[in-house]
Amino acid sequence: MPSKKSNHTHKLKRHSYKSGNAVYFCVDDCNFKIDVALALGKSSICWRCGSTFKLNTYSSKLAKPHCEDCHSYSSKLKDPAIATSTNSINTSNINSVSTSLAMIGADRIESLKDRMNGIRQGIKYVNIPSDDDDEDLL
Repeated sequence: MPSKKSNHTHKLKRHSYKSGNAVYFCVDDCNFKIDVALALGKSSICWRCGSTFKLNTYSSKLAKPHCEDCHSYSSKLKDPAIATSTNSINTSNINSVSTSLAMIGADRIESLKDRMNGIRQGIKYVNIPSDDDDEDLL
């Protein structure tokens, strides 16, 4: 018996089986099923507004896919007060802290180089100096 091709846009809903496989199926009176990975770019009806849209990577991860127009973004991204507060950070404090951290790191690297050179030359260190004590013991 030849299959009857449907002439409507499917309203897709995702179903996940216990085996881990997931498919989209049409909730209208239709037998259409498609693997989630293959549904990318297919036309569907939005679950929120009812308009037709094409599934993208974001909407293909949803159980009830909706269009970009119905997608609500985080309020943190839309709040102008948060956007201006991040721009007003004093960069001079950051630069001074990063400069002092770089100097401390350079001192530690130099002391590590000294210890490694001593090991190569056959000098054995009895005690590895801590951050408070910079004296090398032989």
